[in-house]
Amino acid sequence: MRILIITETFLSKIDGVTNTICHLLDHLALRPQLEQEFTGTATVFTGYLRGDDLAHAYAAADIFVFPAANETFGNVVLEAMASGIPVIAPASGGVVDHVEDGVNGILFPPEDKAAFKSAVRRLVKKPVLAREMGKQGRKMAEERSWSKVLDKLIADYAAVINKHQIVARRKPPQPRSLSPSFFEQFFR
Repeated sequence: MRILIITETFLSKIDGVTNTICHLLDHLALRPQLEQEFTGTATVFTGYLRGDDLAHAYAAADIFVFPAANETFGNVVLEAMASGIPVIAPASGGVVDHVEDGVNGILFPPEDKAAFKSAVRRLVKKPVLAREMGKQGRKMAEERSWSKVLDKLIADYAAVINKHQIVARRKPPQPRSLSPSFFEQFFR
């Protein structure tokens, strides 16, 4: 099983996981420590990739692991899904807008190292499930074109404007007029 990892957060040996492709984007100061920990494994530390090199890394992977809980939009997750590979990511940030837990990937509680490792083991041990999740992810990614995203945004803005216009057209409630007889009962 080949796993593409975008950050070294939570990165450590996981029993039963081999042939790991590690794509490190942040905290490169930890690279020597990680290389030492993974000595004797089939791990490849690629460093920063872009363009065709990044596309080849996605194409070579069976699972995409993105453990960082601070992703605001989730572009890397969409890239992985567009490549047809399932995603393992924390249930936080923009990632939750793209990953449907158990359908196109697995979400785990942020900062929960045990749940993270369990999710990786699950897909490593169930390659058929991983492939099916990858197919579902690809379908979902195809629906996330910029034109569709912007059309949805414009529709959301239109709904808010429409709601505001409806509220603005409402007439304020008129005060109830009280008859003279109403006051007379108090001043007799």
